Amino acid sequence: MRSSRIAITLAMLFLLVSMTLTFHQIRQEKRHGHQNLVSQGNYLISLLALYPMEDYQSKKRDFFLRTLAQYAPYDNLVYFLVHDQDNKPLVSMIPGNLAAQIPQEVSTRSVYTMGMTMQAIDLEASTSRVWEFSRPIMDGGTRVGTVRLGLKGAEVRIFSLTRLSQLGLIALFMMAAASLSYFGVALSLNPLKHLQKTFVNTCLEPSTKDLSAGTPRRVEPMLTDMHKALGQIKGRLSQLENDKLFLAARLDVSTYEKQQVERIFDAINFGIIVTDVQDNICMINRFMLYLLKTDRTDVIDRPMDQTFTQPPLVKFLTRTEGLDSSRTVRQGEMSLDDLAPDELFQVSALYLVDDDGTPTGRMVTFKNITGQRLAENAKQEFVAHVAHELLTPLTNIKSYSEMLMDGEVSDTEMQKEFCNTINEQTDRLTDLVRNLLNISKMEMGSLTVAKDMMRSDWLFDGCLQAVEGQAAEKNIRIIRQPPDNFPYLNADKEMIKAAVINIIGNAVKYTPQGGSVTFGIGEQGERVYIDVTDTGYGISEEDLSRVFDKFYRSQDANITNQAGSGLGLAIAAEIVRLHDGDIKVQSQIGKGSHFSIVLPKETYRLERT
Repeated sequence: MRSSRIAITLAMLFLLVSMTLTFHQIRQEKRHGHQNLVSQGNYLISLLALYPMEDYQSKKRDFFLRTLAQYAPYDNLVYFLVHDQDNKPLVSMIPGNLAAQIPQEVSTRSVYTMGMTMQAIDLEASTSRVWEFSRPIMDGGTRVGTVRLGLKGAEVRIFSLTRLSQLGLIALFMMAAASLSYFGVALSLNPLKHLQKTFVNTCLEPSTKDLSAGTPRRVEPMLTDMHKALGQIKGRLSQLENDKLFLAARLDVSTYEKQQVERIFDAINFGIIVTDVQDNICMINRFMLYLLKTDRTDVIDRPMDQTFTQPPLVKFLTRTEGLDSSRTVRQGEMSLDDLAPDELFQVSALYLVDDDGTPTGRMVTFKNITGQRLAENAKQEFVAHVAHELLTPLTNIKSYSEMLMDGEVSDTEMQKEFCNTINEQTDRLTDLVRNLLNISKMEMGSLTVAKDMMRSDWLFDGCLQAVEGQAAEKNIRIIRQPPDNFPYLNADKEMIKAAVINIIGNAVKYTPQGGSVTFGIGEQGERVYIDVTDTGYGISEEDLSRVFDKFYRSQDANITNQAGSGLGLAIAAEIVRLHDGDIKVQSQIGKGSHFSIVLPKETYRLERT
């Protein structure tokens, strides 16, 4: 009776294990088959997309047919289609009854998507799901056609010769395991049975007259063995607990390192996207999320071509795809108008590979190079301005000197006028070079600023004396507005004087004859204000924002008719900045301009020691 119960239990156990293993095996075979199908389809569609359109249009079709036969088993291949750039079929290997069953949206996405696609289709004529793989055929970065491939996975049968053989092996293994387990347990229990028998004999059969003296001597070895066994079990439990703590610590360290990597990625000031082998996004940093204006959960595990639909980027990513892309970094510059208008990005793509060189994914970076391009343009513009400003006086000097050397001018007064012109052009050239050196030193931080306490009355009188002669020649009236008490400044007096003279000189230069220039100094709180107001031509709104740029001059004829390098206001603004001050301008066309310099005031204290 007991044996029959054991047999029934073993049979039920065998049936349960067999069913569990069978369903698990079927599920694993389906998953493995799907993975193989996806890898096979991606690889095959990539190979077929490498053939030029001429091979599909001419008698060279044997080449891609051999590729198709080699990498696509007959049982898996359902259909194969090739479309030209107008989406007309060039190659059609599909049964007539299947063509009408392919949904229109599947065909539309395949022929219009700039990238590889994979779509599932349930066809009536096929018992298993069909997967369509498509990819555009590129020529010089332009799509000239589309390749479409339909594959189905191998059917998995519940009852097959292989699976029945496996079930027989499982049954044999279970019977052997049950027998070994039974005899193993029986052998393991023998010491306990012996211990039980010894314990019973010891406790129930008195050995001597003095029972209390004889019994402990026979029980003591048994208790010692039990103590050793319990000690071993305790030691093993302690070791397992230590192993558990060690694994938990390693897990915490791994989690922390992963978080650190994510923080490092988020701290990088350019966009990073990492995809898997199927081109699904598996990592993205904060810069890129801000650019996309989305959350991390909305893009993780999504295909790359569904996240970015901008034509320049899609074209670049498609062009970088290929079997040898893992060896080089591909770069391109583009604008993403719908994400960041007026911004220029340098996009780089690199395939990630494992130890044996097999691609495992792709990393795409987005670096904003707008500032860099603006700086390069500004540098080129600066060099062009410098060359022009240097060339003009040099040309005049060369022309007048050659005329004097050739004896073309015999009149003494004319010779003196030529010499004066050469001297003026030399002074202009000298001033230009000096200004260039000064502004270069200012921008590099190598210009020494010797600040000292100074009274602003010295600045007031010195600046006016420097421009009175120029103003008198144009009959321009200088209006003085001195304060009741001149405030003190902690400044480099020569540099501040040069900055103010540049502004007053500009006011006199760009004010027509008969106008006026007002120069005043005042204080308010802890600030000193230096104001220059003129009744000149004025500055337009367009020019006002660039009036302090190096070499910038308005295109107004009243301005271009006056000689100048466009460095005076730039130097003045840089000097004011070095003194922790601020310079502002207000202007209106035809009514004049108002420049205001604000500097920190120095408090003068006379203390008795």
